[in-house]
Amino acid sequence: MKRVTFGQKLEKLRTKKGISLQQLAKALNLHLSLLYKYLNGECLPSVENAVKIADYFRRPLNFLFGLRRGEKECVTFETFAERFAYALQKRGVSRYKFVKETGLSKESVDKWAKGQRQPSTEGLIIAAKYLNCSLDFLAGRELKNNLSVEWI
Repeated sequence: MKRVTFGQKLEKLRTKKGISLQQLAKALNLHLSLLYKYLNGECLPSVENAVKIADYFRRPLNFLFGLRRGEKECVTFETFAERFAYALQKRGVSRYKFVKETGLSKESVDKWAKGQRQPSTEGLIIAAKYLNCSLDFLAGRELKNNLSVEWI
């Protein structure tokens, strides 16, 4: 089974909505060249831009990045650091083990945990997969859109 990329999902949603790339770029306040990069698979959007796109099309981040859905739980947290700590606890792993098993840098993960830095899109995807939670939960979209936390 061939995996659908972010760019393919974005293109399908755009054509289904019947809007041009120029219209989409304007609606999202993004450069057209950046949308082309997403569509061609040259890069992933930042978390901020991924959330803009997910909000515009009213789709979960997991859908856009091809991750599966899971069971839902109703919890909310204000910051990424709180959501990250909760997900680590729920998975029963320490930050040390998380770093060791994901290959993410200890410095970055420590800054996430202290609320000093947000993860990149790639880091967020790695964390969601490892922690068995949705991208929407880690990105804080459940607060904005009344979504429940999804655990894979």
